[in-house]
Amino acid sequence: MSKIKLTGHASGTGVLTVTAPNTSTDRTITLPDSTGTILDENSSLPAANLTGTVADARISTLTASKLTGALPALDGSSLTGVGVDGIVSTANATAITIDSNERVGIGETSPSGAKLTIKSTDSFPNNDAGAQLYIMDQGATSSRSAALGVRVNTVHTGTDAALITVENGSSSCNALRIDNRGTGNTFNFDGQFSMTSDGRGLSQFTAKAWVNVNCPSAVIRDSHNISSIVDQDTGRFDVNIDTNMANANYAISSGGDNSETENYVKVATWVIDAGKFNIHCHILNGTKIDLNQALAIVFGD
Repeated sequence: MSKIKLTGHASGTGVLTVTAPNTSTDRTITLPDSTGTILDENSSLPAANLTGTVADARISTLTASKLTGALPALDGSSLTGVGVDGIVSTANATAITIDSNERVGIGETSPSGAKLTIKSTDSFPNNDAGAQLYIMDQGATSSRSAALGVRVNTVHTGTDAALITVENGSSSCNALRIDNRGTGNTFNFDGQFSMTSDGRGLSQFTAKAWVNVNCPSAVIRDSHNISSIVDQDTGRFDVNIDTNMANANYAISSGGDNSETENYVKVATWVIDAGKFNIHCHILNGTKIDLNQALAIVFGD
């Protein structure tokens, strides 16, 4: 049979005492069939030596001070309770990288320059799923007079400084596209320029309306913010503005041509009200004439 041998240390002077516990039950201590050191509660256990399974009761009392060395590779798919509150990840590769300069890369493992780099080589459909950055604000209606979905602010100055720069690497797509899906919503640029949901650009330096009229046929060739024309007489048309001006104090510039005669023509316009103006075409002797085209452009509030 195997034998048990207790050997003292040649240099030590201490006395090692094996003490039995206060128990009335027979116990058997089975030594492992290997060479090593028996551990106690004060021993350090290299993490690389952890294999197999450990009872939950043992894990609950295992402190970090008892672990030394590097942890072995762990299969993250089996881990639970190790994430950050509010973040759920099902990624199977590196999705977000934060480098030593606190630059963040999404789909980019080596972000450079910008604080946030978003990169994708995927093919996306022509809808919201195709956006590289999609911000959806579905919170309760704000009581603020100027609620903000996204705010961009900078303290940089200089001719090259810009809040937003759009660079288009393709000649077959829009460099900048803004979809205004709300009814009556307006994109406002510091009160100097705004774009309405019906496609109008509003400012003191943009035309509020314009029209090109084929006078002989009494039809509109093309226009902006013009709903219709009414043929009043030879060379005379009332032009109805689709979205009315703020008042009748707007200005109109007009012109035209007559391909059937070399006579000089005159195109006069005058304001009727905030939603209508008149075009009057005649040659220099005052004779009214239906011009090949009469043109008018409107500026104002």
